[in-house]
Amino acid sequence: MNGEDRAVYGEGLLVKLAATLKEKKVSSCGKRQLYNYLHFYQTYPEIVRSLTALSEIDPDSLLNRLFYTHIEQLLAIEDSLKRTFYEIECMRGNWSVRELKRQIGSLYFERSGLSLNKGKLAKITHAGAEQIPNALVVRDPYIFEFLGNKSKKVMSESDLEDFLLDKLQDFLLELGHGFCFEARQK
Repeated sequence: MNGEDRAVYGEGLLVKLAATLKEKKVSSCGKRQLYNYLHFYQTYPEIVRSLTALSEIDPDSLLNRLFYTHIEQLLAIEDSLKRTFYEIECMRGNWSVRELKRQIGSLYFERSGLSLNKGKLAKITHAGAEQIPNALVVRDPYIFEFLGNKSKKVMSESDLEDFLLDKLQDFLLELGHGFCFEARQK
């Protein structure tokens, strides 16, 4: 969005795109989220294999070993060397998002650069780090019999959302006046 005229066009484009996606019932595509997706694409173009790689990490490793919330934290780091350092350390240590934030906040990259014994610093850091519990990596199946829907082999997130919100809406309507159901996505 370099230049005033293109910035105005780009701003309007994402607003219009967000509105169109909302009409088509595509979730998580508001204007702010679209900016995050754009930033993600600009930072990790190798994931879609269409531009020159900016990261030293294999794209499959990034997608398979980090959650999107990890990637959002990494996107905030503009220095590619620093970002790559945290990518590697996060995957090596199986860090939770909270631990990644803590290490970024405690300037682990800078401390490592100044350290005379980098291996010892890494051991100490990884020994005390909060890791992602294995239970979160593979989740148990959820059973929603109370919804009264016919069981499906595969239920999309939007189907589940619709079923839950329909039940919530029916419940609030049953309560009568004075209760508000403002919006399905709010």
